[in-house]
Amino acid sequence: MNWKIWTLISLPILILGFILLGIPNKNMEKTEANSVLVTKDAIPTDGAILGAVIAPEATVTICASNDSSTLKGTVSEKGEFFINGFDDGVYNVIISATKNGTVQISQIEDVMIRKGEVTALGTIDMTMY
Repeated sequence: MNWKIWTLISLPILILGFILLGIPNKNMEKTEANSVLVTKDAIPTDGAILGAVIAPEATVTICASNDSSTLKGTVSEKGEFFINGFDDGVYNVIISATKNGTVQISQIEDVMIRKGEVTALGTIDMTMY
């Protein structure tokens, strides 16, 4: 069979296959992406810190303070914390873990916190032996 005849026969079959299989074209139905309307009230007006503390079976408290304010929080069952309500500024964060009457303290100094942002402090290992 000649290649010209083969092309003439296979080209219409190929086009018909594209049409039947629904190959995308400009006329196909458009899908809408999920979108979220953000209002002025939904924009954060405070800063926050987050992190995790490894201190099995200990009671953990987090205290962040600067010259004008102090905020306190605790950790979840998984040792994670998220504390918001901060104004712009530089804070000192003190993490204390108490277990069987023993207190262990870790301090993170000069933590810059900005409104509308979350500052990650990472994971603090306070495992007590």
